[in-house]
Amino acid sequence: MVLNLWILIFCFVYSYVGATTSAPKCDDVDASACVLLQAQQTDFCKNDVVARSICPRFCKMCPVECYHCDTTFTDYHKCNTTILCQDGEVCMRKELISFMDGHHEYEMTCQDRRICDGGSDLTIPFGKRNVNARDISIKCCIDDLCNYPEVTTTTSTTTTTTTTTKPSCPKDIYFMVDVAKTRLLQQHDAPIKDLITSVIGQLDIGMTDNLVSYHLFDDKLHTKFPLTRYTDKKSVISHINSYSLYNTSTTTHHNASLAIKTLLSYATRSTHTWGGHILGLNDRPGYPDVVIIIGNWMTTSNLHMSSSELHELQQFSRDVIVVDINSASGNLHHFFNRSHDDQLATDSNHIINTSYSDLNLQENQIADQLYQLIIEC
Repeated sequence: MVLNLWILIFCFVYSYVGATTSAPKCDDVDASACVLLQAQQTDFCKNDVVARSICPRFCKMCPVECYHCDTTFTDYHKCNTTILCQDGEVCMRKELISFMDGHHEYEMTCQDRRICDGGSDLTIPFGKRNVNARDISIKCCIDDLCNYPEVTTTTSTTTTTTTTTKPSCPKDIYFMVDVAKTRLLQQHDAPIKDLITSVIGQLDIGMTDNLVSYHLFDDKLHTKFPLTRYTDKKSVISHINSYSLYNTSTTTHHNASLAIKTLLSYATRSTHTWGGHILGLNDRPGYPDVVIIIGNWMTTSNLHMSSSELHELQQFSRDVIVVDINSASGNLHHFFNRSHDDQLATDSNHIINTSYSDLNLQENQIADQLYQLIIEC
């Protein structure tokens, strides 16, 4: 029986290879298929053909992949490019803390492991500036994308300091973005995607961590990728950035009700066909679900869902978050539309009201607010 399952999965993955014309360099053909292969045969990575051609990253046969930025960043969320290191290199992160005002700056790249082991070149300058009156810490690591700053929160009292790392309760996360054509959407396509990718940049992504599913909607649901399609942070972010919000839709009509019903039907199926291929589980058993609906006052103002349908949504997810973006701060639509947002959101704490101007000016604060709602255990 195990052998038959092995052959079936093996053939499925090879058929997927044949249908894929532009697989990324040194990447798994399908991360979820690699997990299934290991479940059926724990030492499958010892099969050199399978390991190198189908699951090279899963079997740790790829060069280490690291976040890489050519310049320093005060907001590390903006560093979302990666490179494959050369032989003998590992990931490195340099963090600068200003002695004068306490601000942080970051550099992330590959580095010769001999330097990380304490070579004389460890004192290389930070960026292109003098680093007097500054404090620099350097971390080196050998796992893929490990040089991303840890997200911690620190609270202090007069006698003690407590550092709490982000909670470990991975979730299935469904992003839904209203893309019905409006002039404001055309002007703010990038900030909305920056908000989403800033949040994802803070999450751990993987088959045993958080997974992200991405959907756009107007008068129907447009699924861009299911949960198990992209199982690393770089792929999730790059594919979200690749989709235009404004050019997805040809209609000005909003139908959040139909989109949500379609999402629930899609998410609760045991398998999902995407690009002609069965990709496995959508909603992972045992993993809490988060539904994030990003839109404007028109998104929920015409909401037509029965009490039983709203109950089904709340049963599916105890974290339904509504991000309501409108034309200006203090817009009256915030007040008139609050009752409609309340119908969808888990509670009033799961509603984020903002404006397009604030989204440009306060992206980090809004992203952190959304991130905290997602990771709450």
